[in-house]
Amino acid sequence: DDFISTVTGAAPPAPPRVPLPGRIILLRHGEPLTNAIAASDRIPEWKVQLSRRGVAQARRAGEELEMLIGERGCAYFYHSPYCRAVQTTQEVLRAFRPEQIKHVREEPRISEQQFGNRQDADTLRRSIEERLRFGRFFYRFPDGEAGLDVYTRVSVFIGTLRQLRLEEGDTVVIVTHGLAIRLFLMRWFQWTVDQFEETRTPGLCEMIVMERVPGQTAYRLTGPSLRAIGAEHVPTTSPYGRAVYTRAFVDAFLGY
Repeated sequence: DDFISTVTGAAPPAPPRVPLPGRIILLRHGEPLTNAIAASDRIPEWKVQLSRRGVAQARRAGEELEMLIGERGCAYFYHSPYCRAVQTTQEVLRAFRPEQIKHVREEPRISEQQFGNRQDADTLRRSIEERLRFGRFFYRFPDGEAGLDVYTRVSVFIGTLRQLRLEEGDTVVIVTHGLAIRLFLMRWFQWTVDQFEETRTPGLCEMIVMERVPGQTAYRLTGPSLRAIGAEHVPTTSPYGRAVYTRAFVDAFLGY
């Protein structure tokens, strides 16, 4: 709306322009040594490491990322604190020169969905099968999280991205987990719960690329990314661009 001047003629300062990344790339971690069910009663799930194949997957992903970003491109990296995501990030970074890496930060809000503390494998297996029938978004694991909880913390994380002191056109790389990737996209592209449930988890070390629409502040998913998550029937261009930072930041602030 137009601003109506006050008696003194003062006008509020124009809001600062928030630089936007040219790409936001969501990368799922590499293959773990064991899955959540097998590890449930032996080792904390967040400590499960990459397998040798997972290490190789992460290195290939790093090479692909470096080619996509380019020799002159710079990137900011966020990763889940889960061991497999940390190790994936370490292998990815090998492909980049130090001057290309502007920022590397561990981010707990993009962790895997919490399945509850140590429990026997049969109980966890039954819960996972029940979730498939109930729906991933609202199903809550006993003593753990629902997809809705992951959505909430991912939304708060999106709000903090606006605090990055990036240059216009830089790349943001987020190394996380399959469900967190889908819920990040759900928040960004304003999918409904039904639309979210129609999508699927990307493969191990598969990249989901959000590119800025030329001349706009909106983002859209690339063709390979659409196919990776089965998103042919959901909105794939964000209805807003720069506003997502401000809106999510306000949501995060009011949530405290």
